[in-house]
Amino acid sequence: MPEFLKQHTLKLTPLSPIHIGCGVDLEPTQFVIDNNTLYAFEPAQVMLNDLQRAELLKLAKQASIGGLQKFFKANNQAYRSDANEFIAVAPALAQEYEKKIGEDVQKEDNGGRVFNKFFLERTISNPISKQPYIPATSVKGALRTGMIDAKNNGQRLEPGLKSNNVEKFHIGEFDEGMSRFIKLSDFMPTDNQPIARQINYAVNRKKELKRDANGNEVQGKGISARKETICPAQYRGFSATVNIMDATHYPKWKSEFKAWVHACNQYHLPRWQQEMNVLIGRGFGSKTWCDTAEALIKQLHNQLTNGTVMLVRLGRYGGAESKVLSGNGVAQIKIMQGRGQTAQYLSSTKTVWLSAQKDNAQTEMFPFGWALIEIDPVNDNAAIQSWCATQSKNNPDPVALKNAVQADKAQRRAELEQVQAEKLQRQREQAEQEAKELAEQQARTAKLAQLSEAERAIQLYAEQLENAPMPKNPGGALFDNFRALIQQAQTWTDADKKLLVDTIRPISKKLYIGKAEKEFKAALKLLAGEH
Repeated sequence: MPEFLKQHTLKLTPLSPIHIGCGVDLEPTQFVIDNNTLYAFEPAQVMLNDLQRAELLKLAKQASIGGLQKFFKANNQAYRSDANEFIAVAPALAQEYEKKIGEDVQKEDNGGRVFNKFFLERTISNPISKQPYIPATSVKGALRTGMIDAKNNGQRLEPGLKSNNVEKFHIGEFDEGMSRFIKLSDFMPTDNQPIARQINYAVNRKKELKRDANGNEVQGKGISARKETICPAQYRGFSATVNIMDATHYPKWKSEFKAWVHACNQYHLPRWQQEMNVLIGRGFGSKTWCDTAEALIKQLHNQLTNGTVMLVRLGRYGGAESKVLSGNGVAQIKIMQGRGQTAQYLSSTKTVWLSAQKDNAQTEMFPFGWALIEIDPVNDNAAIQSWCATQSKNNPDPVALKNAVQADKAQRRAELEQVQAEKLQRQREQAEQEAKELAEQQARTAKLAQLSEAERAIQLYAEQLENAPMPKNPGGALFDNFRALIQQAQTWTDADKKLLVDTIRPISKKLYIGKAEKEFKAALKLLAGEH
């Protein structure tokens, strides 16, 4: 009785940068770049001090895009320490960020300003762990393309068979075709190890050498984009399983997994070589990477042949050649011409997309999306492991980045906690001082309430003298109050008059000068009965 389900373990090693689009972009209000590292954050969760929070609120109310961009950039320490993701960036891209963020790229006719959006395209990642992964659909697509190509065997399409029905013709509909018997899981980071990533430029370069009228090479700069990529040379960085269901009842589609692997290798190996020829022939590729990668594929010849290792092309920028069928005149790739010109249909594209450290690079570039998948590995693959050990030296260290962010965050949190503690201490001291002053005021009010009218008047004026600057202004209200007090004291008892004199004299020395001093002293003598 046939086995209902066969399971295989798969280990994936990236050969070149991989970008699998997910429709998510990062924009400058979601990240800062410092020291060649991007720090992504949730703006609402970042710890800011009072001044920073007030400034941010002001800019938000003004809807100032340029101002907000400059604010995030200027306060990168705060946002860096509260980052929930941290990704290495190409040094040239970091320099571009420093130059462009917060600066307007053009003026509108109405006086408005257009600011550089500086979008960065993400590769697909787990929203919980923030780790990138390889979707099963990407790998299954490579398998299906290889199998369809093997079934077609370089033959032109039969009359009446449309290109979009080729898959149905060769491997059947999804519910009854060959691929329904393959259950492939997503390729997740092996043992949850951190995956090295870098944001590079995706640049478009012409495959054929062009020369001007003088015979000089024309190196036209094509379009470019900023892409987050999975770094190459991460040995068995991703793992998955594939379950092969028994197809006994569907003999037309019955196939061992090795058949899929063989078909995939037969399809991708020639395309690998074609691209390497372009990279080396045009001088686009990193010489070190090209030489060592070619040597690795040669070392793996037997494993690629016997189906224990599979070469695949994943994600974006693999070129239309990685999606079309083999055979002379079979592939029909639509090549758009200039405006008003009729499109061409060719067997290959005229340009190639490459991963670059600079948007104007002409050398030291890498192809996108190449990877090796090992099937049921038991021991280490010495060839792949050795190649990764050498090539991964240029990869950013995700563990070091994580540790640096955690240390930065701890320091930032400690600083903010210290600021908050000092603020609370000041608030407590202020509250204590206010409570003390209130108690003193209440005690004074109670004391004054117990005094006679004369005693109260004397006490209040004495307090005025003590609190006023010296010397006193003889034309001011204080001296007028003194005259009024002397007038009021004429009706007092001798004891109250004496209390006024004894209270005022000790604090009246050097109080006034000139005529005011004489008048002040004379009034006190007269009140005391001193003749």
